[in-house]
Amino acid sequence: LQRARQVLGQDGAVAARLVVSTGSAPALAAFVIRQAVVARFEAAAPWPQWTEGLSQHELVREYRRGRDSLGDSQRRLAALMCAASDLAGVENALATPLPSFSAPEQILDWYVEHGLHLLEYRTAEAFARLETVDDPTLHRAGYEFVMREPNGLRFRVRAFLNRLDAALAAFIERDPQKFVYGPRSAVRIIPDVLRGGKRQKYARVWVLVMDGMRFDTWQAVVRPLLLEHFEVVDGQDRPFFSLLPSKTDVARRGLLAGALGKDWKNFFQKPTKEERVLAARALGLTNQDLATRMAFVTDAETTEARERLGYDADEGRDANVLIYPISDDLGHYHNDTLASLNEKIKQQLLTQQGRRGIVDDLRRRVRPGDLVLLTSDHGFQELFAHEQVRVSRLEALSSGASEDDVAYRYLWFEPKKPPTSGTHLSFPWEEIAHDGKKISTVFTLAVGGTWYQREKGRPTRFAHGGVSLAEMTIPCVLLKPIEQKAARVEILDLPREMSVAEDETAILAFDLANTGNVDARFELTVKTNLGEQLIPQKQGTLAAGRREHFTCAVRGRIATDRDRSPIADKTTTAVMLDLAHEDLSGGMIRPGYGNDVVRVSVKPKPTKIDTDVLKAFDDL
Repeated sequence: LQRARQVLGQDGAVAARLVVSTGSAPALAAFVIRQAVVARFEAAAPWPQWTEGLSQHELVREYRRGRDSLGDSQRRLAALMCAASDLAGVENALATPLPSFSAPEQILDWYVEHGLHLLEYRTAEAFARLETVDDPTLHRAGYEFVMREPNGLRFRVRAFLNRLDAALAAFIERDPQKFVYGPRSAVRIIPDVLRGGKRQKYARVWVLVMDGMRFDTWQAVVRPLLLEHFEVVDGQDRPFFSLLPSKTDVARRGLLAGALGKDWKNFFQKPTKEERVLAARALGLTNQDLATRMAFVTDAETTEARERLGYDADEGRDANVLIYPISDDLGHYHNDTLASLNEKIKQQLLTQQGRRGIVDDLRRRVRPGDLVLLTSDHGFQELFAHEQVRVSRLEALSSGASEDDVAYRYLWFEPKKPPTSGTHLSFPWEEIAHDGKKISTVFTLAVGGTWYQREKGRPTRFAHGGVSLAEMTIPCVLLKPIEQKAARVEILDLPREMSVAEDETAILAFDLANTGNVDARFELTVKTNLGEQLIPQKQGTLAAGRREHFTCAVRGRIATDRDRSPIADKTTTAVMLDLAHEDLSGGMIRPGYGNDVVRVSVKPKPTKIDTDVLKAFDDL
């Protein structure tokens, strides 16, 4: 090891080759990676460039798939590789400057598209993986780097996300009504996404509400397992905002009703909070349809159904609403990290110990020809001790409320004296009582990591109800059962031709979409007929049903002969796209639909007259 340390210290390229090579001895590769990880933990060195490539290492892929084929030394090496790759990725993300946003939906998309929704989970998961490596020195350094307050990585992540949450809160505060009825509000999911002309094409419709599911849980745990058996319909796989306050009785009821509290009414226009009736109205059913055409399965009933492993009766109706308690209960009572919580959720999805998993339960219920809408009512926020705001009983009483109106992430009143610390948002709320009277109140919502501790209350690890992207980002996905696996990545929304002025640039935009039903690697190159690389070869993996947006600048180049005719090999006439993707066997193919050409016409500059040549005629 001493000799290895001398060699590696002299040549970083040797270290890089040892790490990325699949033929390296696990002990030697682990030594190289451990040395770099500890150096970063002790702030002695930045992350080496090769950490970016660790996520593509074959051992890491096998490890992330949960394969049993890895030996003990390979598994430890893979855990170290995953931890180094994830921690380096998290730190790189924290260096990303926040752009200016003109709408809350831009914050939502930026949060998801840049993987910021995974920062907390990846940090917790990386720390858990470090602990699987038998190395006390590594453990101590890792604890200081990740967990130590106030400069540990998890606290730096929270500070970064708090800035995003504050930007979101600013939009909400400016116009609460505009936000709650916005284009990506949960109230639009059933009316706009599900009923927007799609339902009639399918035999039955299923609305699946994963109670309390965070978006990182959906992306990293639930989605990969579901897409082994279901495929995305029409590319509808986008994040939406949950309703505020992001607590179950408001968020889930409003989601199912497609309306806010003041419009929760039954078929006779009387106020109601019965979710089954509200969902039926949102789905376009009548009062008579409730008994014959709709099934509403509560969270307790889906749990009971999973106990009956031999049960195969066809329960499905024309419209079906299923509530799965995937993480809300865990979030309230779990007292460990996000990584361990998501591991428990994964176990719920898989059949285990005599209980049918959620995935198998869905496969039993949903048949070919059915349409599935999957969403969540809300996520939850992890609570850090340093972000608590104490609310005394006297403060609540003096504001006309009681101690019971103090929840971890919201106050069911507006304090007479605003809290002196933390970030808060006043949010108006209206609903109709059973006697028809309007009830108007104002919630005080915690923003970002802020949370409220009542006078004699006990701290908790996770809670929801406030304003944060962790609580408010929910999936909205249309699915149908896979009848046959297919691997297909293609170019969409590509223009057939474009025009650009000479010596100026025009933007060419298109999407790369995985229209198959399995995740697939791709390779993409975009260049002009003159050989200019507009997008040098880009490699990546596109999840089933996902799209990635690309733009490139095309410069208009033109050269002409004496007759002012363009010279072919000096004039931009085409942009050529070359796409290869992985097939079902794991090999790379270059299908015919992967080769596309955009015709380019270059508009020459106005003809310039050289006035000098006319001077000879001045005396005529």
